[in-house]
Amino acid sequence: MEIYEARCALGKPYEWQLIENKKYLVNTSAINQVVLYDPLIQTPDLYLKFGQLKVTELEILKFVKIYGDLGAEPKFIKGTNYLSWEMSWLRKEIKAFRTAINFWIDASEDLTYSTLLENHWDKWAPLILARIREHVMPAIVPEPVRSVWVVNGTIPVAWLQLWMAIGKQAPVAQCSECTNIFELAPTRRFKKKFCSDSCKQKSWRKNRK
Repeated sequence: MEIYEARCALGKPYEWQLIENKKYLVNTSAINQVVLYDPLIQTPDLYLKFGQLKVTELEILKFVKIYGDLGAEPKFIKGTNYLSWEMSWLRKEIKAFRTAINFWIDASEDLTYSTLLENHWDKWAPLILARIREHVMPAIVPEPVRSVWVVNGTIPVAWLQLWMAIGKQAPVAQCSECTNIFELAPTRRFKKKFCSDSCKQKSWRKNRK
């Protein structure tokens, strides 16, 4: 199933602004100046990238310039039609997503019911489902008639992709060398400790010394 509406501002005019003593990430383009894209096809690993996003102004700005509006809970800047996201809210949302994906990293190693309970399934599963219910909506659209997911930005897409990864039981690991988060092939569940050959070689050289 495709994602029907994920928005990316044309020209990517995002910037940080200090408003009433609070930091906001502001999209300074008009609301109608957007393009639509399908991140399930174009960026199927978006949830992995969001899961390791550093909570700094520079890194968040880089992320939105590449992947587009964050969606979820934007606010209008008073007196304008510009969307914005408060830094304190972004910090909490990124932390919540990182918590959820870290739980999945642990849980996907062993999907037995007892292990899921040990990994606090009752805490992180409702967290993911709550975000899905809040920000993702199934729909049927015409021309041609098809079923789609309607979302309003990259944060909802990340939650949806994580939910789908769990649905297909896609194991996720964290690289022992660079801490990069990556998906494993189902047949190689947790036998692979590195995200790339270069990280594997780098670790081997360190251990050799």
